[in-house]
Amino acid sequence: MQKNNDLERTLALAGLFQAARLVDDLAHHGSTEADSFEESINSIFALDPDSLTDVYNTGQANRLGLDIIESVFGDDRVRQNNSETIRYALAIIQLERMLSKRRQLLESIRQRLERSREQAKYFDSKIHNSVVSKLANIYIDTLGSLSFRIQVRGKVDYLTNPAYVDKVRASLLAGIRSAMLWRQLGGRRWHLIFIRKRLLSASRKLVMQNAANTQSG
Repeated sequence: MQKNNDLERTLALAGLFQAARLVDDLAHHGSTEADSFEESINSIFALDPDSLTDVYNTGQANRLGLDIIESVFGDDRVRQNNSETIRYALAIIQLERMLSKRRQLLESIRQRLERSREQAKYFDSKIHNSVVSKLANIYIDTLGSLSFRIQVRGKVDYLTNPAYVDKVRASLLAGIRSAMLWRQLGGRRWHLIFIRKRLLSASRKLVMQNAANTQSG
């Protein structure tokens, strides 16, 4: 996928923030927005997208992530309430950067995702528990082998329950997918500090596009 404009970069960033929020919600509450979870998991399977519409293809693309961008870049007080989400997002960016230099791991992830995609067809759902479990195993076996580990904080009841842990790891894998797109589209970590106004402006345009899609639908 070739580099494009601020809107595409911001949409990929919203996907990253959305996945980070899913991790936080699941770890602390054991639940999260079902539509956002499904969208994020679906994005993992878009292996050869021609455009971002092939990755985030809902009429309300990354709505949760766009809301977080509004909160994080629009109000310092609200930013403090998103500290865990921001921490996960930054950690995911760092982990993806490490992964990008490991071609064998990338190829292994791709091959296993292709097999998981066939499994998802069998269950007619990419968020079936068996599929999510496979995604979690992919995360453990590949990204878990890197020297940097993402420390997930939350309630013990959820972090010791295999079903919730699988969803957390699958969400982290979705975050890696969006972080990869963010980087491929020209996104850089320093952008989060020095071009926040541009990101916020692009995010608000995307929210308006989502609203227009909803009305036309």
